[in-house]
Amino acid sequence: MDLYLELGYEDIELSARERIGDELVKARLEGEGYGASLGLRWMATAGLEINPYAGYVNYGAPDVALRAGSDRLAASAEEDLDGLRYGLRGVLDVSHSLAATAAFERTELDIHDIDIDANTVRVGLRWYFPSRGFAAR
Repeated sequence: MDLYLELGYEDIELSARERIGDELVKARLEGEGYGASLGLRWMATAGLEINPYAGYVNYGAPDVALRAGSDRLAASAEEDLDGLRYGLRGVLDVSHSLAATAAFERTELDIHDIDIDANTVRVGLRWYFPSRGFAAR
């Protein structure tokens, strides 16, 4: 069992379109900041790794743009867009060099009185390249 810490650069771009009456309203939000997660790597069996994690993400005060018809408003938010991120990943070894992966992640962001929540599901394959080591010459 291993405990790990991830620190990283975060970048977010969100856009939305909604028709209100006869007007098409478009909104765009962009921000960048940092994230930190604490996780656990647990080998449940010889070929199955379970990886729960939780963390915090902060995108700073994002830039916001609204457009309704020919009217346009652009501004920077006065508060930070931040919140929690947590998830569960699994890695199942299919052979010595191939593994199947699956993950679920939930991100719950807040800015002022607005909640932005997102769920992400990922599935994939991982290929392990043979390691022969490095020789000093």
